[in-house]
Amino acid sequence: MSICKVALFCDFFSSLGGTEYYNYVLVQSLIRIGIDVKVFIGERPRIDYWIKKLDEHNIEYYYPDEFTEDLRARTIEKKFVIEVRRILKSWNPDIIHTNPPGKMIVSWLELCGEKSIPIVATEWTMPSKNTAHWYPEELHKFINKIDVMIATCNRLVDGIKNYHGYSGRIEVVPHLILKQDDVKEEFSNDTLYSVGCVSRLSPEKGLDYLLGAWEKVVKLYPNATLHIYGHGEEEGHLKGMVEALGLKENVSFEGIYEPIIGIEKIAYKHQIYVQPSLFESIPTSVIELMGRGRIIVASDVGGISELISNDGKNGVLVPRASTDSIFESIIKLFQDEELRLEIKEKASRLFYERYNIEFTIEKIVSIYRSLMRRKDLL
Repeated sequence: MSICKVALFCDFFSSLGGTEYYNYVLVQSLIRIGIDVKVFIGERPRIDYWIKKLDEHNIEYYYPDEFTEDLRARTIEKKFVIEVRRILKSWNPDIIHTNPPGKMIVSWLELCGEKSIPIVATEWTMPSKNTAHWYPEELHKFINKIDVMIATCNRLVDGIKNYHGYSGRIEVVPHLILKQDDVKEEFSNDTLYSVGCVSRLSPEKGLDYLLGAWEKVVKLYPNATLHIYGHGEEEGHLKGMVEALGLKENVSFEGIYEPIIGIEKIAYKHQIYVQPSLFESIPTSVIELMGRGRIIVASDVGGISELISNDGKNGVLVPRASTDSIFESIIKLFQDEELRLEIKEKASRLFYERYNIEFTIEKIVSIYRSLMRRKDLL
C-alpha cells in the first residue's frame, strides 16, 4: 500500500538540537522518496535556521504567531490545532507522525482526534521522572491513542512502557543521521591534548564533573585544552566554575555551531570528545562523531551503552557523575596510541553498520504502510 501524504507535528522548531535535526532529516528523506509532507509547528519558531532549511526544499509548514517559555502550557497549541484540523480535512493525509509525543499531539487528540488518521510518534528522549518537565501533564491520558511508538534505542522501550504507560506497539528504529564523508584527515600529536565536548549547557549534561576532571588533567598536562561547543542556561555558572578552578587558559566556550554541516568543522579539531551526561538517550553528536572515527568518553547512561561497548574497544564508558573516571579515561587515551587507533576504527565501523539512512527511512515507511487506513476527520 503506497503512502502519499504525511503530516509532521512538532512542538517547536527553534533549538539547534537533536529533536529538530531528526524532524528535518525525516521530512527531507520522505520528500526525496516521493512522499508529500506538511509540517505543523506548535509555536512560532524563535530562530529561523530550520525554517530557512524548509524553505530551501519548498516544504510547506504552518505555525501560530505565538510562543511560550512554559514547557507544559498548551494554550497556543489548543488554538492552533483547530486550524490544523481545517487544513488536514481538505488535504487528507495518510499518517500523522509526531516528534516529540508532546503538546501538539496531546492537543490534537484532546480536541480533534476521535476519528483521527493513524499516528506514529518518535520518542528519543529518555522518558523518566528526570525529564518529566518536558512532557505535558495530560500525555498519559492520550498516549495509548498513538498507534505506534518509535524508540531510537532499546533502552527507551522501558521508559515508553513504564513512564509513559504506553501499552501499544513499539518499534526500535535507529536515529536518523545523514551520511558521513569518509574521514581522511589525520591528526598530529600536537592536537591530541585538545579535547572537545559538544553539549547543551544545562544541569543534566554533567559538565561540572567534566570541569572537575579537567582540573586534574591540566596538573599532568598543563597545556591541555578543553573546548565546549553549545549554549544554554548554565553558561554563566560554568564560566564561573572555570574561573574558580583556575582553568581560564585551559577551557574555551566555543558557542553553537550549525547543525548537520557544522559538525564537520568541529570533528576535525579534536581526536577525543567527552559526553558527561547525567541522563541521556543517544545524543546525535555522539553518533555523528563516532561516524567520523572520533574517540568518545561518555557516561554509561540511557542508550549510550548501545553505542559504546563495555570492553572499551569502540569508545570509553564511565560511571555517571564520576570526576575520577573521566580524568583517568582521558589520561589513558593520551598515553595509549594503540588504543586510540583501535577505537577510531571500530567507532567508524559501528556507524556504517547501524546508521544507514535509506534502510532507516524504509523501516519508518513500512510502519506507515502497516497502519494506513483512511479515516474521516471531524
